[in-house]
Amino acid sequence: MPPPSPPRFALSALTPMIAGLAALLWAFAGPSLAAPAPQLYSAEVPVAEQTAEERNQAIQQAFAKVLIKVTGNPAVASRPGLGTVMRQAPRYVQQYRYRLSPAPTEGARTEQEQRLLWVQFDGDGVQRLLRDNGLPVWGENRPLVLIWLAAESGGKRRLVLPDSMPRLTAAVQFHADERGIPILFPLLDLEDQNNLQASDLWGGFSGSIERASERYRPDLILVGRVSELSRGRWRARWSLYQDGEAIDWQADGEDPDAIAAQGISRTADRLADSYAPGSRETGISETLIAITAVRTMADQVAALHYLRSRSSVESIETVRVEPEAATFRLRYRGTLSTLERELKLGGLLHPDLDAIPLARPDPGSETVPEPTIFYRLRE
Repeated sequence: MPPPSPPRFALSALTPMIAGLAALLWAFAGPSLAAPAPQLYSAEVPVAEQTAEERNQAIQQAFAKVLIKVTGNPAVASRPGLGTVMRQAPRYVQQYRYRLSPAPTEGARTEQEQRLLWVQFDGDGVQRLLRDNGLPVWGENRPLVLIWLAAESGGKRRLVLPDSMPRLTAAVQFHADERGIPILFPLLDLEDQNNLQASDLWGGFSGSIERASERYRPDLILVGRVSELSRGRWRARWSLYQDGEAIDWQADGEDPDAIAAQGISRTADRLADSYAPGSRETGISETLIAITAVRTMADQVAALHYLRSRSSVESIETVRVEPEAATFRLRYRGTLSTLERELKLGGLLHPDLDAIPLARPDPGSETVPEPTIFYRLRE
């Protein structure tokens, strides 16, 4: 299947040199402007042997993992009509390799070596396949989730350092990678320990949690409170903080891996519901966005690059540039509310409810429709 043509982004009169400046600006913009997802188009699965038959089966399993990451839907591989596609997974393979892992992986309970097959798939081909089947394609820039963990043992509660419960933190990272969710653990240095106590996490004191998290500038905050109730029985209370609201749920399992899986799965499902662009049934829509505080060419380039990186945006056209603002035409998949949630990620753009209407075109010039949504570039 030939790869699709890349989306066309009209950059007005920007030259290749300016486009290069966009990439440079983006590279130094800092982690708050984008949270690249873990490798979306590659996956790793355990294999017993290196035979062709087992390799083809493993490739299908790896392909299913990739589809889950790219669509955000954990049940996508079982969707009616995709059976034939799954069997054709090898045609999308770009490269693969075997390795031996001394560490436990999903489903493993020992430290024995395990043979793994890593597979890299053709991203363009996968995207075209999904869109041809009416499925969403969730891009690489995704909400960054800061994860605070606290543990209770022997009647005492403590913040979880990465080396104090390595199995739990490794399991959280593993399942986040499996769902394509970028996560960050706090440093838990003196500043963190002065700003937040285990009791704050356990009590769900959102004010303290959000203040302590500000230095990391996450898009969402996930809090896990973990207890080992008895040997072979674990419980976690999870809370996801998003836009000033908290969603709580409980996870039970026989080990840290099980409760980590439930915590990340619920988080990933909610993020996909909020941020994954809609399928082709929703179609392509169009809107004009006015961005204020765009004073220099560098500001314009930064805004263009930021808009271009949003998962639901299909194309961009510069409509009008003013001394203090710029207007762009966006063609996007999904709903306007999904697009607006994406625009808020990272903090480069803020809704501008007090935006002053841009200057009208000169008499006799082509009429430009008024913008639909208004944002301000972070200064």
